Amino acid sequence: MNPISFQYPLFYLAVALILATAAAFILYYRTRQLSDLTVGQKLLLAGLRAGVIFLLIVLLMNPMTRIFQKEIKKPEIIIALDESASMTAKDSNWVNGYLQMEKDLMENLSDKYSITQMGFGQTASDERKGSFDQPGTNVESLFDRVNNMADFQQLKGLILVTDGIYNTGRNPLYHPMLQSIPIYTVFQGDSIQEKDLSIQRIFHNEIIFSGDKFGLEFDIQAWLCENSKSSIRVSRMESGSWTKLSEKNIEIDKPGFFSTLNFTFDAEKPGIFRYRIECSSIPGEKNIQNNIRDFYIEVLDARKKVMILAYSPHPDLAAIKSSLEEHKNYEVNISYITDQPVISDQTQLVIFHNLPHINHNLEAQIVRLDALKIPRIFILGTLTDIPSFNKRQSALTISGGQTGSNESQAILLETFNSFTLSDYAKSTLLRFPPLTVPFGQYQTDPGASVLLRQKIGKVETEYPLWLISDQNGIKTMVICGEGLWRWKMNNYVLDNRFDGFQELLIKSIQFTSSKEDRRKFRSQPSKKVYSESEPVVINAELYNDAYELINQPDVKLSIRSEDKKEYTFTLGKRENFYEINAGSFSEGDYTFVSTTEWNGTKLRSDGRFSILKGNPELNQLVGQPGLLRNISMKSGGRSYLIRDLNQLGELLTSDEKIKPVVYQTLEVKPFIDRKWLFFLIFLLLGSEWFLRRYWGSY
Repeated sequence: MNPISFQYPLFYLAVALILATAAAFILYYRTRQLSDLTVGQKLLLAGLRAGVIFLLIVLLMNPMTRIFQKEIKKPEIIIALDESASMTAKDSNWVNGYLQMEKDLMENLSDKYSITQMGFGQTASDERKGSFDQPGTNVESLFDRVNNMADFQQLKGLILVTDGIYNTGRNPLYHPMLQSIPIYTVFQGDSIQEKDLSIQRIFHNEIIFSGDKFGLEFDIQAWLCENSKSSIRVSRMESGSWTKLSEKNIEIDKPGFFSTLNFTFDAEKPGIFRYRIECSSIPGEKNIQNNIRDFYIEVLDARKKVMILAYSPHPDLAAIKSSLEEHKNYEVNISYITDQPVISDQTQLVIFHNLPHINHNLEAQIVRLDALKIPRIFILGTLTDIPSFNKRQSALTISGGQTGSNESQAILLETFNSFTLSDYAKSTLLRFPPLTVPFGQYQTDPGASVLLRQKIGKVETEYPLWLISDQNGIKTMVICGEGLWRWKMNNYVLDNRFDGFQELLIKSIQFTSSKEDRRKFRSQPSKKVYSESEPVVINAELYNDAYELINQPDVKLSIRSEDKKEYTFTLGKRENFYEINAGSFSEGDYTFVSTTEWNGTKLRSDGRFSILKGNPELNQLVGQPGLLRNISMKSGGRSYLIRDLNQLGELLTSDEKIKPVVYQTLEVKPFIDRKWLFFLIFLLLGSEWFLRRYWGSY
């Protein structure tokens, strides 16, 4: 393949050579000042000048250089080591021996493979911590990380060293990555069952509402405890001490005992309440740490009442309603405009779908919403009457289009700061299919905040797709297209979950339906309940008189425990807000006070959070080699015991199907970027000038 390409036909080079030669001939054979030079001298000088002219003409033709680069990469193998606490809870003597075997394995494979080491526990990491203290095991997080970062053309296998116990995340046996690469599992652990009574899965609502009853369901499992009795007690922390709510006795009548217990309690008042399930121990039981489980329940005042008002049935309605009701904080009612429903004064948000319509302009409904100061959301579609829509709100004006629609994908605006989305939600929504949006010219109110813009075909426009506005204290959100149900289904097809879609929808609705907080200084923890292993993160916001976020003054933070211990911090400054990672705390309830001073005024913000004790790694210490065998079988790999790690090395080195991957890249650069061309032209002109001076032609 020709390394140099031209944008013009190649015969132009001949024309350029003729022009350069003609110009040099005219200069050196038609100029009387050079008549004293010999023919040979003139030919040499003319050649130098012709070369310069030819190169300049060629550069004007903008030739491009093409360079092919070839890179050979070894196939890759990932070795992932489980660094959770259960790996060394019974025995830690195996660690040094394994590390030596792993080192030998890597040396044997290094000629054929590129080796990457990873560690995982509650989360997966590209670097190992070297200590087996992770408070949970989430194999799904490891598979997710590998699935997102790996090049499956190059990655030829994952070596998973674990005891087969997982206590967070979903069952790894059903992860889609098992269809992509072979997984070679290496079992390390004790699969011999000992006498043990434990509390297994607990089912309860994390959020309930005052005045409601809530159910508590949990599983009791016992091994080798036949002919024994245990009392099961449920208690609640009140004023620093445990108050018994209910108690049951169970009789264990067989070696493999399993029972599900159910309780019902009243939610009397709002707040965050700590509950405990406790089983009395069995004689001879060694692990009694899994006999106690604590959990928290948040009791709220009341659910937010959301009304979805639609022109006609549509899949979007079910997608929105199911997502909101799964969040437990919303009571959703779907009505149709043709039924002439009445908007209750208890309603806290109204969602209009495909409204206003040409037969229903919503004038009466908007007047009532304005009188009650109820926020509203417009979801535009093919049945929306755009002129009526323009009259019913001021956040967005669509003009120039009579009928018709476009298919628009979402583009995220990083400048949006009304609320934040997780990295997962951000990456997910960019993969969503397009929405059906009205055709026309879009003009956004300057005070509106745009979260998503439209990408029509391959063109990234400035038109909004998802925006929020606040007019006279009433929030309005506009979703400029229908087809949200496709987003929800697509999220499930891609990742086997709805989390990305639900996070976008819930946070948008939370912000739109929330009452405006006019405090100039506020602080809050990232969550209300942490586990002992989680770092406590606290954020703060400070507003000036124009309600613009600022972070000039320092913010002091004081955290106090139940036993009156106090911890003080200074919050770090992040762009236009404050944030601090205060580290992990021991079990208990904590209060905090944030203080600052602005314009001579002292400002204060209070809050609280709780730390939940419990290490799920100690609830189950019996290894699960059966799960590892199933993972290997389903993925096309093999399962080994840790002492047979060398056999896995022999299998991988002898696999003749594994070959290096050849990557070839094409680099295209303008020919004018070559620096040596400048020096060549300079050399030709310099030589011509020197010879003319030397021969006395100047």
